[in-house]
Amino acid sequence: MRTPLLGVTLFALATTLGVAGCGTESPPQQEPSPTVVQTPTATPTVEPPVAFDPTCETIVTPATLAGFTADGVSITPQAEFVAKMAGEGQTTFVLFDSNGGAICQTGNGTAAFEIYGYAQFTVPQSATLISTLYDNGYQVDGYGDAEGQWFELPGDTEGVDRVYLVLTDGVVVVGGDRDRVEEILATVPG
Repeated sequence: MRTPLLGVTLFALATTLGVAGCGTESPPQQEPSPTVVQTPTATPTVEPPVAFDPTCETIVTPATLAGFTADGVSITPQAEFVAKMAGEGQTTFVLFDSNGGAICQTGNGTAAFEIYGYAQFTVPQSATLISTLYDNGYQVDGYGDAEGQWFELPGDTEGVDRVYLVLTDGVVVVGGDRDRVEEILATVPG
């Protein structure tokens, strides 16, 4: 009677397999997590600031230049003006040019109207300029918000370079009046 034993064995095996299959759950199917692909971000390129080249045309506004043209006012070429000033011993104006700045004279061919300019002076050059301004009758004026010293010729004194501003960082701005100096400060970057 091998058959009943074989039957019991098969039954036991089937039951064990069935119970084993019922007692454990198969692990839930995990959905594959989406793969996050890191796209490399482009490193922003920092462009160096555009070098500012002060000229008689770049330190004042386009409206001022248009006004000069409309009024028949011309700007003496800087090299010509600086050569004339060097010949007359006007070293302050020469320093504007030799320091890479702009120094400009306007006029109508028969008379000079205004001198305006912008340049970076060294500390010793600024000190010499301040001493020269005092020697030539300029007075310190507390006008304006700029960090530096304002110098102006007294109100009844005529002059084409009436106002100077010497900033603490060595920048020197000159103009026929305060408005011109402030215009240059607002026009020049930095």
